[in-house]
Amino acid sequence: MKVTIRLQLVMDNKEKILKILKSKGHVLSADLVKELKISRQKVAKHLSQLVKMGLLEKEGSTRNAKYSTNKYRNPAPSSTDMAIRLLKNIKDLQEDKVYAEVELRLGLKKFPLNVQNILFYAFGEMLNNAIDHSQAKKADIHVSKDSRFFKFTIKDSGIGVFANVQKNFKLENEFQALEHVLKGKQTTFPEQHSGQGIFFTSKIADTFTIRSHKIEVTNENLTDDLRVKEIKYLNGTEVSFEISRRSRKILRDLFHQYANEEFEFDRTTVKIKLTAERELLARSQAKRILAGLEKYKIVILDFKSVKEIGQAFVDEIFRVYHQRTPEVQIQYINANPAVEFMILRCLRTNSKN
Repeated sequence: MKVTIRLQLVMDNKEKILKILKSKGHVLSADLVKELKISRQKVAKHLSQLVKMGLLEKEGSTRNAKYSTNKYRNPAPSSTDMAIRLLKNIKDLQEDKVYAEVELRLGLKKFPLNVQNILFYAFGEMLNNAIDHSQAKKADIHVSKDSRFFKFTIKDSGIGVFANVQKNFKLENEFQALEHVLKGKQTTFPEQHSGQGIFFTSKIADTFTIRSHKIEVTNENLTDDLRVKEIKYLNGTEVSFEISRRSRKILRDLFHQYANEEFEFDRTTVKIKLTAERELLARSQAKRILAGLEKYKIVILDFKSVKEIGQAFVDEIFRVYHQRTPEVQIQYINANPAVEFMILRCLRTNSKN
C-alpha cells in the first residue's frame, strides 16, 4: 500500500507540472519549486523524466534552463501513426531479418540514431529469446509508432519464460524464477545466450513488461519503479517494450555501467580489448561490444586472452552487423587458432551468399 501511494504522488506532481506549463507556456525550475512546494531535487527529477518522455522541451542548462510544452503539447493523431502485425514461424527464423522488415515498413531509419540502436537491440534480443527458448511454433508480433512512442509486443504460446527457468534451475516456483531473471545473468541456453538480454532491454526501455502464466512484471524506468502482480493465467510469454521517439538514452551508456571491456578511442578507429572472464558465445555480448560504434570507420577486436567464441557471437559481428553498417570495417588481432577458425568460417560462408 505504501508503494501505491508513493507512485500516485509522483504522478500527481508530474501532472501538476504539465498543467502549469500548459497555462504559462514555459517556466523555470525555481518557479515550480515555489508553486509546488517541493524540493529543487524533486522538481529536477520530475522535469528530467518528462523531458525523456518527450513531453517537455528543455532550453539552456543548469538552474536557468527553461522548460516548455510548445512543441509537444497534446500531439494530434498523425498520418505517420502506424501499426503492423506479423505472425512468424519460429523455425529457422532470423531476428535481424524480421527487424529489417519492421524497419522498412515503419520507416524507422527516420528515428534518431540513438533510438534506432536501442530498437534494433531490444527487438532482436526479445525475438531471439522466443526463437531459442520458448519451444513455440509461432511468434505473434505487434509493432506500432505514433508521434510520441515506439512500441512492440512479442507473444508466443510456448513453455513460458518463468516456467522454463524454474525447470532448468530446479527452483520451487515461478516467482523464484522471476528473481533469477531479474538478476540479469541467468540463461537456460548458455550455448547461445549470456542471459543478459532481458536485463538490458528492461533497463533501456521507458516501460518494459513480461507476462507469463500467472506473473506480470513491469519495469517503469522513468519513475524507477518495479511492479510484480498475479494475473489471470496466460499461456506462453508476452513481452512488451515502449520507448519515446525523442528518447535521449544511449545504449552504450547503459552497457558501460556494467561492462568490463577496455576501450581505446581515436577519431576513426576503436580498439576493443576483450576480457576473458567468460567465453564470448552470445549475440547479446556481441551487440554490447558493437553498440554505438557506427561513427567509426575501423573497429579492431583484440582477442588476446579469449579462448573460445561461439557461432552466434561471430554471426552477429561478421554478418548481421556488417550487413547493417557496411561502412564500418571490422578487423581482428591476437586470435588463437580456435577463435580464428570460427571467424574465418563465418567469413567464408558470408562470401558465398
